[in-house]
Amino acid sequence: DSCQKRKRNRMHAFVLLIEAMATGAAVSEKPNCSPPHPLLVWLSSIGGHVGPVEIKPSRHGQGLGAFLTTAVDDGSVLFAVPASAFISLGDALAHPVVGTQLTLLWQSNEFDDCGVTVLAGLIAHLQLNRNSESDAHPYLHMLPAAGSQNHVLWWTTAELELLEGTSAHEEVLSLRAEVDAASRKLCACTLAGDVLLHGEGAVEAAVRAAFVSVLSRGYGVLSRDGHACKAMVPLLDVLNHASSPTVDYSFHPASSDKSEAPGGHACGGLVIACAIGACPAGQELLASYGEQTELVFALHYGFLPSGPCPTFARLESLGMEAQEVGTRVELMRTGSGEDGADVTGLVKAEACVKADLLEAAIDDSVGPSTAAARAASAASFRMARSLRRSEAQLLRRLASSTTRRAVS
Repeated sequence: DSCQKRKRNRMHAFVLLIEAMATGAAVSEKPNCSPPHPLLVWLSSIGGHVGPVEIKPSRHGQGLGAFLTTAVDDGSVLFAVPASAFISLGDALAHPVVGTQLTLLWQSNEFDDCGVTVLAGLIAHLQLNRNSESDAHPYLHMLPAAGSQNHVLWWTTAELELLEGTSAHEEVLSLRAEVDAASRKLCACTLAGDVLLHGEGAVEAAVRAAFVSVLSRGYGVLSRDGHACKAMVPLLDVLNHASSPTVDYSFHPASSDKSEAPGGHACGGLVIACAIGACPAGQELLASYGEQTELVFALHYGFLPSGPCPTFARLESLGMEAQEVGTRVELMRTGSGEDGADVTGLVKAEACVKADLLEAAIDDSVGPSTAAARAASAASFRMARSLRRSEAQLLRRLASSTTRRAVS
């Protein structure tokens, strides 16, 4: 049974880590003949388990990816990352320079974002001062820098215009407003010292890049008081997304008492990654980011999957409040409202008109506006076009569903 095999291999990884921590030796299996990536060297030096894995440019996304250097069997342990390598909420709250201010920010509940703002504040500080404070240089160098990733937080005004008329547009504006508010708070309080050292512009850029890092690469764990929060997991976050992944990973606490772990994150032990099925040498290691909607992929991860994913648009995209939508859907059963109006026909007409507008506005040769299309990057244009077409398709399905429901 492959599941049992993976469990046995995870136990083997625990043994390797214990031996490494006891002897101070680096752990590795089947080393590649080419010089290993600095991140892999660093992880091995702190007790991580690095199997037949190398890091090089990805075939499935922007930036780097992880690849197999040798063939592996189903359930083989590929790597194990100890919690000491994470950048976590606990690290943020305990940091000697910014920990006190970040603790106050966390306790204030001013930003109800699972600790994203707190973690972004720490990462921004570490990036600004990485030559003097942190020993996690290989990992910090791998996090996104301004313009290195097609993320909506870095889109220009012209690129944002590409989404006008969609429900995604309001979501993007809301996310950017939240990040701007958090950035102002961090610059005014937590990172005030960094503003003096590096300048306000540099700190604001570092904070925005840190938000991109946490949104696109952070993993969910638990804080000491049971709150869901984010943590950065080196190497695991190098794996790109696939609906049919080649890697299965799991978090393993160091003890049953999670509160003993710094910050109380739920994985005070390590994360173990195992192969799903037999994989040949040279294959890129891919993980599933979950059954996310298109909007989540676009806003958080900065890309859209090549395969199908759940429709991102909601009924509110028709420009109606949720309660009004519910009322109209209920009235669709009879096809008329209190005043005798044909509600089914009205909703269908609204859906079709908006679908026509969305599809016409994103025509390849024209774009939503000529100036915006010229100013936008190719990647931004492709993402906006996909989001608009997806929402238009949903609206047409809604119209079709409305008709069928009325007939039934």
